Amino acid sequence: MTKVEQQILKFIDENQLIEFGDKILVALSGGPDSVFLLHILLKYQNRFKIELGAIHINHNLRKPNSDKDEEFCVELCKNWDVPFYAVSKNVKKFAENNKLSIEEAAREVRYAEFKKAAKKYSYNKIATAHNLSDNAETVLLNLIKGTGLKGLAGIPIQRDNIIRPALPVSKPEIKNYLIANGILFRIDESNTNTAFERNLIRNEIVPIIKSRLNPSFENTLLNSSEIFRNYVKAFRFEADKYFYHAVEYSDKKLKIRLENIENQYLVNDILNEALIRHLNYNGSFDDFKKITSLKTKKNGKIIELKGDIIAYKENGLIFIQRTQKTTDFTEKTVTLGEKIAVNNKEDMYISLINKNEISYTNNKKEEFISGDKIEGALVVRRWKAGDKFKPLGLNGEKNVSDFLNEERIPLLKRQNQLLLTNKEKIIWVIGLRIDDRYKLTENTKKVLSLCLKQTL
Repeated sequence: MTKVEQQILKFIDENQLIEFGDKILVALSGGPDSVFLLHILLKYQNRFKIELGAIHINHNLRKPNSDKDEEFCVELCKNWDVPFYAVSKNVKKFAENNKLSIEEAAREVRYAEFKKAAKKYSYNKIATAHNLSDNAETVLLNLIKGTGLKGLAGIPIQRDNIIRPALPVSKPEIKNYLIANGILFRIDESNTNTAFERNLIRNEIVPIIKSRLNPSFENTLLNSSEIFRNYVKAFRFEADKYFYHAVEYSDKKLKIRLENIENQYLVNDILNEALIRHLNYNGSFDDFKKITSLKTKKNGKIIELKGDIIAYKENGLIFIQRTQKTTDFTEKTVTLGEKIAVNNKEDMYISLINKNEISYTNNKKEEFISGDKIEGALVVRRWKAGDKFKPLGLNGEKNVSDFLNEERIPLLKRQNQLLLTNKEKIIWVIGLRIDDRYKLTENTKKVLSLCLKQTL
C-alpha cells in the first residue's frame, strides 16, 4: 500500500465518508483526478463492500476533444468493468441563457446531472475528485471575491450525499501515482488558459506562494479550512435561531425580513444560507452589501446580482429571486370582433354592442367604453416609462407606474402590463382600469365591450 493510498483510506475512515453497502456514483471527466479516484475506490472496493458506477458530463465546449474525453471514459469503464453513464449538455447555451460564466454554468450543469443520475440509477452517494490543490484554489478564490467565513472553509468534505475522498492529496501526488502505476488519463488543454480565474490561481499564484513563502501551503490551507468549518458550524447554530423568523420561501422567491435578525453580525451568513438553500446561489460580500442597502431604498428598487438573480424592495420587504423573462408580446393592432392573445393564458376580445347588452359586474377583466372618440386603429402595447392616463373615478392624470404601484401589482408582473391605446392615448390599463375620458355617458352612441378570457 502506497503512502497516497494510506492517506486516502485514513481520510475516508476518519470522516466516515463510506459505509458498507454504499452505492457510489463517481464523477468521471477522464482527467487525472477523477481517474485516480475511480481507481482507488475500485482497488479497495472489497474493503468497503461497495458498488460503483461512473458518470461523464460532456460539456461540448472543446470539440472534438470533449468527444474524445467521453470516448476515453467509455473505454476506461469498459476495461475496468464499471457501469457507465454519459450525459451531453450545451453548457455555452446554458451560460448565455442564465447570464453565468462558463465555469459557473458548467458547475451547475454537472451537479444537477449528478443528482439526477444518482436518483435514477439508485446510487446513494456521489463521489467527486476534488483534492488538496483544488481546496487551496477555492479558498484563495473565495478570499479574493469576499465570500466570507464560509468561503474560507473551502471545499466541504461531505455535503448531503456528495463525498470528496481525494481531498488530502495534491494534484502532483495524483499524477505521480498514475504515472508510476501506468494508468492513462486525459489532459484538458483549457486548464492552461489563465483567462479562467481558477487557472490563474492554479498556474501562477499558488506556485509563487509555494516557492517563496510556504512549500506546504496547500496542507496549511486544508488545516485552516477545518478550523474555519468549525467556526461556520458555530455561527450556523447561532444563525438558525433567527433564520426562520427572517427568511420565507414561497412562489420561487425569498422574502427577507432583516429587522427580525437581532444579531446584525449574522445578517450576511443568514442571507448566504438562504441563497444557497433555496436558489442554489453562493453570494459574495458585494451581493450582501447590495441586498442590505435595499433597507433604505424606496419600494420598487431592483438590483441585479450575478447570474439571473435579482433583489428588490416591495411593500417594505426585500425579495430575492431568479429573473422572470418578459413576455415576447410585441405591439399589435386590434380590429373589432377579433381576438388576440395578450399572454399565454388569456385572449382579448373587442366588440361593438348595443346599449341594452351592457351588464355591469365587479370583474375588472370586462369593461364597457364609449367608442365615440376613437379614431383609427386600436393598439395593444406594453406600458413604458412616462405613460399617463386618467383613471376612472379619479381627478387628474396619473403615471401608469404609480397606478400599478398603488394597485399593489407585484413588481415583476408590472413589466408585462399591457395597455389598449388609440392615437397614443391610453384607453385601458388592461385588466385593471379604463381611462375616465372613455367612460359611458347618456350621450354615448357607440359602445365597445372589452373582455379578457382564459385561453381555450
